[in-house]
Amino acid sequence: MAERRSPVYKAINKPLLLMGCDRRLFFAAVVIGAAIWNMLNTIIGAVLTTGVMVLVARYITNTDAQLPRILLNSAKFSPEYDVGKLAGER
Repeated sequence: MAERRSPVYKAINKPLLLMGCDRRLFFAAVVIGAAIWNMLNTIIGAVLTTGVMVLVARYITNTDAQLPRILLNSAKFSPEYDVGKLAGER
């Protein structure tokens, strides 16, 4: 039998990045910067906040590519699990 080869495309496995950080974290940084601009009416504070948040997002993305997914999905899960709920199933 002939060996079967499947093509692998790099674009499918690459993370989607904007300015070196995950696109969801970048969007969150821009939205928070815009909110600060609207609330405090200061463009300097908004730009500094957005810049710091983008740098933190770049650090998080460079440290571990899956960490942004874990951080954003962590809100879905309960911080504590009740062991008693599973005790009756045995």
